[in-house]
Amino acid sequence: MRVIKYLISIVIISLFSTLKAKTPDLSIQLNALKEEKKQIEYCLKLDPRKDGAVDSNYLKEYLSPLLNHKNPGLKLTYYLLLADATSILFDQVNPVTNAYFDRAMEVADQSGVEEYRLLPLIRRGYYYFTYREISTALPYFLSASNLINDSNLDKVPLGAVHLQYSANFYGYIGNSAKALEYYKKAADYAPKDTRQTIDILNAIGVYYYRDSIYDSAEHYYKEGLKVAERTKDTVWMGILQGNIGNILLAKGDTAQAIVLSEMNVKTSLKYEEFKDAMRTLLGLAEIAVAQKRWSQAKAYLTQAEVYFEPKPFFLMYKTTAYELKAKIAQAEGNQKDAIYYLNQFITYNDSTQQQKDTERLQQATWNWETERFNLAITEAENKRKQDRFRDLSISLLLILTLLSITLLIHRSRQRIKIKSIKLEKEQLALLLEKELLDKELIKSKTEMKDFLLRIKENEKIIQDLERKLSQAQVNAQNESANEIQENLTQMLESHIMTDERWYRFKSLFETTHPGFFEELTLRYPNISENNLRLLTLSKLNLNNQSIAHLLGISLDGVKKAKQRLRKKIDLSIEN
Repeated sequence: MRVIKYLISIVIISLFSTLKAKTPDLSIQLNALKEEKKQIEYCLKLDPRKDGAVDSNYLKEYLSPLLNHKNPGLKLTYYLLLADATSILFDQVNPVTNAYFDRAMEVADQSGVEEYRLLPLIRRGYYYFTYREISTALPYFLSASNLINDSNLDKVPLGAVHLQYSANFYGYIGNSAKALEYYKKAADYAPKDTRQTIDILNAIGVYYYRDSIYDSAEHYYKEGLKVAERTKDTVWMGILQGNIGNILLAKGDTAQAIVLSEMNVKTSLKYEEFKDAMRTLLGLAEIAVAQKRWSQAKAYLTQAEVYFEPKPFFLMYKTTAYELKAKIAQAEGNQKDAIYYLNQFITYNDSTQQQKDTERLQQATWNWETERFNLAITEAENKRKQDRFRDLSISLLLILTLLSITLLIHRSRQRIKIKSIKLEKEQLALLLEKELLDKELIKSKTEMKDFLLRIKENEKIIQDLERKLSQAQVNAQNESANEIQENLTQMLESHIMTDERWYRFKSLFETTHPGFFEELTLRYPNISENNLRLLTLSKLNLNNQSIAHLLGISLDGVKKAKQRLRKKIDLSIEN
């Protein structure tokens, strides 16, 4: 408790180790420090007082460069320093300080640096703790505890100081395990060979001593003593020697314990560490009573009582003093004083027990609040996980939906592209087919034209041969007539449209006159092939004589065939 009370009493002053070191321009000092963390630590150590008193207007003006500095953590520091200053000014919990802490938390949240969020949480919690509003302080320290586990403590400005604040608080509410955890973390981040290091090592030793883990307690006391000796800190040397004496006493080494304890008393008194001297003197008195050195025990008690104060903190020490006095008086045979001291012991012991019961009840309340807070945090975390899972599921569903839509669109586009390519191919094929058909049509028309031309030429030859044959017969030129007749017969035979020639011609005619035959066969299903030949040759505007020669029949045969056909299909065919 001595260590905790000591830390509480100097909490504000310990924040500002650079006393009156202000320069006309704070920016010059900050620019000399390249690292952002060191800049923040430099400012957090500034003394908020001017000429021994808090001047908030002066402080705001002096700290104004922090608001526009490129280091985002300095804006946070600005509001934390003003919170500390107003806390000193009001000397109690007040709305102005609360407002500065609120603003500091907003800046920390906006910075996006998780380690910065620890500063307003711990310092605000310690602010409430200093003024003993424990229930109000508890949520801030609990929130900080959750954050400490996930933070890189190397990035936390004055990390050891803030861990000490947390350790002090948890030690006060009776959570020794948590206090030890944070003291040990603080030891890792404290500057080497400083009073802060000694203080932390001693605090760890105290907690092990309370739990009767003497070897561990002695280890940390001795480590602290080594640092005190290296730094020539005689005050801490005396305190730690006294604490080691308590360990030796617990282990049964009374002689060495007395030597160390008396050295501690001298050192503590020399440097006005009266509470530590009082505590050590009571320990020496207990040893003297156990050894039945009554006079020496009374001398220790008389010297210790000088430093008693009318405060609840001293109840336990007054209880011990009156118990020892009662034992001494009874041993000396002074029954009247023994009864008086015993009654005083009972009175103080009842008050001490009542105080302890109150503390236990209070600690039980704080433990319940801690469990409730942790339960709320757990529920909030579970809800956050559920919400995150839900959001993730929705996001995944949306992504899958979008992906499916994208795939469908892509597939649709691919199908459209394939269809487009097929269509282009089909169009090209059609164009090619059309081109081929056009070429074939041109070719067929040319062939048809050539066919008609040959027919006409053949017809001229036949007519010429018939004319020559008639003249030869008139002139009785038998040999010549026979030759002409033979030529004429050959010509007629070659000119006659045989079945084979007809089908080749029919195919050619169908190309130049598409649908002609199909339409006739549809209108006149019983029409004969001979009739088709006659109609086709008539369609080409051939005269009856040419038709007769082609079909190998007489001119009268052609005329009669046309007459029969006209009656049959009621079709007018020109002669």
